[in-house]
Amino acid sequence: VYQLRLHDHNSAVDAYENALRAMPEHPSALEALAGIAFEQRDFSRARELYSRLPEDKASITPDVLAFRLGIIAEGLGDDHGALAAFSRAAELMPNSPEILAGLSRAAMRTGSLDAAIKAARAQLELLPVNDVQAVAEARLELAKLYAKVGDTEQAIRYNELVLFENPRSQPALRALYSCLL
Repeated sequence: VYQLRLHDHNSAVDAYENALRAMPEHPSALEALAGIAFEQRDFSRARELYSRLPEDKASITPDVLAFRLGIIAEGLGDDHGALAAFSRAAELMPNSPEILAGLSRAAMRTGSLDAAIKAARAQLELLPVNDVQAVAEARLELAKLYAKVGDTEQAIRYNELVLFENPRSQPALRALYSCLL
């Protein structure tokens, strides 16, 4: 822990690896190494370490663990694994825009467009209205999803909402043009 606080990751990794050699299922060492691997985007290693960590022994909350597992699966191209992990995270923390965004992305990539729309709408409802950029991005994502399911009316509606706030939004103009063709 001391080495981590000093940002000496190599020494910290060595210390935690030594702890695992002495006790292969040491929860603190597993979690610390998994966290370091996650931060360094070494998703294969993070997944392997988190899979060995009993959830009841983790210091991070189950929703954070599920969210991390979703990001890891996403990073490894495991869309179904990402969907399962983000779904679990959303069950545990239904009011997290970040979790709902991940759920929407994973659902879209697996072809679960209704689930993607549901998550994207829930995410949009949670965004602060004064975060104009985030709201616009969420609306554009919803417009794309509605266009994919063939609901042109809703796709137009969400693109128009973006244009109401920013009449020069090129992504919204292009998408609206595509809807009207």
